[in-house]
Amino acid sequence: MSALLLSVAGKNAHRISANDLGYILGPRINAAGRLDSINKGVECLTSYDYNTALFYAKELDQINAERRNREVSMQSDAILSLQTISVDDSNSIVLKGDDWHAGIIGLVASRIKEQTYRPVIAFAPSEENGEHVLKGSGRSIPGIHLRDALDRVSKLKPGLILKFGGHAMAAGLTIRKDAFDEFKELFARAVKDFPIRKCSSATSSQTASSGLRTSTLNSLKPSASTSGVRPSRNRSLPISSRYFLRES
Repeated sequence: MSALLLSVAGKNAHRISANDLGYILGPRINAAGRLDSINKGVECLTSYDYNTALFYAKELDQINAERRNREVSMQSDAILSLQTISVDDSNSIVLKGDDWHAGIIGLVASRIKEQTYRPVIAFAPSEENGEHVLKGSGRSIPGIHLRDALDRVSKLKPGLILKFGGHAMAAGLTIRKDAFDEFKELFARAVKDFPIRKCSSATSSQTASSGLRTSTLNSLKPSASTSGVRPSRNRSLPISSRYFLRES
């Protein structure tokens, strides 16, 4: 029952907009797939029993709140990591967090890509078949085919990437836990073969290198004002104004 999910989120199901569906209802269902099980979203929407649907609606709302908090924390870590590198001199950004959640790294990669105008891959620890690995999610920019770049890395060092897939603008991959530094180097080499579109003075490379300060982290805190508000895409805004939580 989507009406209950909207009600739990503080929305009137009889007065909803497309924005509410995309930024209120959707993220709550999506969060279950990121952190728990998508089946909870299915149960909420398909149950004919009021109490059962309400139970899952409340659980989805709680899971989404956890997703939001984790995302803020991971974005904070990513911003601090950017301060240790020269974004202007880098053709790509590869980051990892020892306590990052693999279900949220794609969101982090997307945010950092928007700030730096560089292809970004974010890694989180995971486990597959009893082996400790790093699971990555990447987002790219026009002109850099991310899946092809990963394919080049796999050819430069066979076996470095355990598996990968995706398309031009987004991709996922898994590497060995001890392969992060080598992957970072080879990925930069692969990206170098693509003609990177230069950023204008209003866009991110200049902003990312000069404007990423600790005070920016305050703008990442979730608040009621972020719920249901479609984000601005104006690249000329200062970084503190452009940091938003799309999934509220």
